[in-house]
Amino acid sequence: MCGIAGTLRLGGHAAVSPSRITAGMTEALAARGPDGEALWSDPEAGIALGHRRLAIVGTGAEGAQPLESRDGRYVIAFNGMIYNYRGLVAELAARGDDVDGRSDTAVLVETIAAFGLEAALPRLHGMFSFALWDRRAARLTLVRDRFGQKPLCFHGDDRRVAFASTLDGLAPALTRPRVSPAGLRAYLALGCLPDPLSIVAGVEKVPPGGLVAFRADGSVDRRQWYDREAALAGADATDLSTLIPDVAAEHLVADVPVGLFLSGGIDSTAIAALAARSQPGLPAYTLAFDRPELDESAAAGAVARALGLDHRLIRSGLADLAAALPRLVAAHDEPFADEASLPTLLLAEAAQSDVKVVLTGDGGDEALGGYTRHRHLDRLAGLPRGLAFLPRMARRFAGSPRRRRHLEKAADAMAAPGLRAAYVAQFGYWHTPDLPAVGWPEDGVRLLDLLHYLPHDGFTKIDRTTMASGLEARPPLADHRVLTAGYAARGSHSGHPKQVLIDLAARSLDPALLDRPKTGFTVPVADLLRGPLSVELAEALKAIPWEGWGLDAGGRRTALGRGDDAAARPLWALMMLGKWSEKTGIALG
Repeated sequence: MCGIAGTLRLGGHAAVSPSRITAGMTEALAARGPDGEALWSDPEAGIALGHRRLAIVGTGAEGAQPLESRDGRYVIAFNGMIYNYRGLVAELAARGDDVDGRSDTAVLVETIAAFGLEAALPRLHGMFSFALWDRRAARLTLVRDRFGQKPLCFHGDDRRVAFASTLDGLAPALTRPRVSPAGLRAYLALGCLPDPLSIVAGVEKVPPGGLVAFRADGSVDRRQWYDREAALAGADATDLSTLIPDVAAEHLVADVPVGLFLSGGIDSTAIAALAARSQPGLPAYTLAFDRPELDESAAAGAVARALGLDHRLIRSGLADLAAALPRLVAAHDEPFADEASLPTLLLAEAAQSDVKVVLTGDGGDEALGGYTRHRHLDRLAGLPRGLAFLPRMARRFAGSPRRRRHLEKAADAMAAPGLRAAYVAQFGYWHTPDLPAVGWPEDGVRLLDLLHYLPHDGFTKIDRTTMASGLEARPPLADHRVLTAGYAARGSHSGHPKQVLIDLAARSLDPALLDRPKTGFTVPVADLLRGPLSVELAEALKAIPWEGWGLDAGGRRTALGRGDDAAARPLWALMMLGKWSEKTGIALG
């Protein structure tokens, strides 16, 4: 896992040296690659590539980047992991190509050299974003993996194009950055920035499964090398009970210590059970919260003991979550409102002192239809909108904050005009009437989760919080083969949507350990904002011109003071936006 950056001079302009700009961009990505830094440039061609290295596979000189192909045609700066690189070595060997198989990056660039980029990409199993300079064609191509696990953004004008893994890395190449109105509206509604939008005007993200190619003459070619909707629609029903263990085994390949994030839920438990069969005694990290109603550490501990894992508890409370806020803001390159980033950051910070890779259970709900909304949202959106008062009345008598939140979301879904609006209401922070079109499908909650929630929220959360600590997170259940096969299997089973994971885990565990209701770590946002973060909230809101945006922030703040939990998350989103503005110096008004 790494950070990449670079610049290409366009149209013969004598702009600032590409190497000078790229060096600053690469340095800004230091947290993503603490093990090394390198720069490659061709001054005559006006191209420079930078790389910050987190050494995972091929930790010696063989894995250093940017890396040239043996024939000298290609130069690559790569971020991610190609899990099937050993299989690619065998395929190249069958052609008579003797490739150094110690580095997945070296195998990747030689695969491109052997087959061409277009034919190489479908061969790759992995999470990745990379920049490829083709000397023969004088072309820079930016590529992103199928479902958007690894980030990549760029900015171009008539003089040059600049790219980086994240907006923080791109910042040194931006002149007088300002907020994008479309990006701002999307963030206020969704709490994240859907591709290709960015919070900064003029900055785009390479979409999942996309590539953007630039020539020095200024021409640009944009296209999808992988069509997610078509792949999901045409996927075959593969045997998941065989596929998932195979994928999990691939994700364990590393030349450095590997660990696990273990919540006690079905997804991470199944991954832990599969990992423990081949690598006993792996360290497993669990967040233990000081409120019994929010704490899953006892269940995780029982799983760890049964599997023989080295269980490591990270104890935390409100004060620990509040103290982590500045580090959370620093970790995210754009405003990001999913409060689940906080516990993930604490886990990553604890794990990085022992391991450099962690397997996680992310993607299981999207792959197998595990969210409650997958079963109920379509029906709620089809009910008469006037019935929305019923769940709002019922929430007054709900016993837990989680239950109250679910009822409020049900009411929002029933009040929404159609499925897409109901879906937005599930993540609703602020209702914006002119949410920019982001290419969402209209047919199905699970498809919306796979095309929106997973890449824009889930992958952003896990990538930014782990990479801030120089830690590589690998989610086997988010592998493209599992996502497509899981989607193809929808409706083909009865009972629990994750029965395949339960059955896989039960080969190593007492089934009683898996017979638990879905919980998940719920961050007590309202308590944080009323308590240890009340001053931070007040300060951040000073930067928010909410009247100009048509937001009733004052009313939300009053509701929060009365103890209304429904007001907390929209205010959290505004606080994170204000903190981002403070961090970057980019004004919101």
